[in-house]
Amino acid sequence: MPDQPSHPRVRSMDELRAYLSKWDKANNSQREKILADFVARSRDMTGPELDREYGNGASLLLARICAFLKTRTTGGRSVGTAMQAICVFVSAASGHRFLAEFLDVGGLEMVLGMLADTQLSETDRMRSLQVLSSIANSGYTYKQMILDEKYNVLESVCGYMESATTEAAQELSRSVLIGLGRGHKRMSQLQARLIKCLNSENALVLRTAAQVLRQLVAPGMGAEDQEISRSISSNTNSLVEAVGGMFARAHVHVLYEALELAQTALVKPGTCERMIEAIVEMLRPESYNTEHLHLDIATDPTMYSLSGAAPPLEAVLLAASNPQAAFRKQSASARLIAALIRSKDMPRVLVRPEVVGALVEQGVVLGLLVAMSNTEHPESCKHAIDALAVLLRASPPAAAHLSRLAGSAWMQNFKADPAGSAYGLDRAVLVR
Repeated sequence: MPDQPSHPRVRSMDELRAYLSKWDKANNSQREKILADFVARSRDMTGPELDREYGNGASLLLARICAFLKTRTTGGRSVGTAMQAICVFVSAASGHRFLAEFLDVGGLEMVLGMLADTQLSETDRMRSLQVLSSIANSGYTYKQMILDEKYNVLESVCGYMESATTEAAQELSRSVLIGLGRGHKRMSQLQARLIKCLNSENALVLRTAAQVLRQLVAPGMGAEDQEISRSISSNTNSLVEAVGGMFARAHVHVLYEALELAQTALVKPGTCERMIEAIVEMLRPESYNTEHLHLDIATDPTMYSLSGAAPPLEAVLLAASNPQAAFRKQSASARLIAALIRSKDMPRVLVRPEVVGALVEQGVVLGLLVAMSNTEHPESCKHAIDALAVLLRASPPAAAHLSRLAGSAWMQNFKADPAGSAYGLDRAVLVR
């Protein structure tokens, strides 16, 4: 049989006095054992059940645990078990009295201090975040209280997220930030802080920040949607730049979140235009001079190679300051176009005609042809072929534009055999 908690049930006042006296006389290690037994026995109890279990003196035990916790908040000493005990009280159903008592003795400041204390273990800091989550989930009044500017809670949670190294800690951070961010009157400040996190070198942090941003700016959130659009508009350029930076990462999960966040940005009026411009820009490396672009597959390509006025396409593509990063951005942009056209998500479906039309006007067809011709990066070529194929089926203006650029014969060949026609594309005619 599994071990049972060692302390007996406390029903009467005499039993309560004995139990509290045992706590008062115990040393730190003995108190840790008492706390572990308390958590094991009481973790699923409601507020009234806690009072019955401890002879209507549960508040006295909570006060002692808070006092003990304050002595443990310096020097990096373990506080995990004490925080679990606190969480039993503040998360108990019908236990708002315990939550109020905890806050009255400075519980919120204590939790935030531990959350920021890098001397504590990540597990102990995660326990403090769990307590913070319980407070935030206790009702609108408590959520607004902890969002007061003087506490700077969102900065504390984002700071913890940036330092967390485990999936569990990142998931808890994500949940807390989404819960605190929704309906927050300073949404733009939170979005700016999350966008800053998108520049992290840690793939876990990038994923979490992107997931939170995507949830907070997702369309279809009712009365909040207009306020969200205004707040994200103030961070448009930094968001688009951060997404572009994520496109340059090699981590597959980061790329997935970047693609999802970019599609969400395309749906929002405040970010759509700048995101479209960025997509088209990323299809061409920064050194690719659009003034010298020429494409006419129907014409003899040798006429462009005689003058020697332009470098070969390989040299142009590799001239970027960081060609591999530029190539990954190019590949991701092509993937994004195909994903948006294929998406069955209703908000994306509703805006797709407008977005596709704007992409065509910005020169996405030519950009995809450039990416398709990038033999230095097979992923760019593959995704550009796929994107152009689905774009032609979805957009008659795109087909007309391709016909003007490449000639109707090549376009028909491409529709019949995308891969074969693309790999037969003479790259010399892309640069004059």
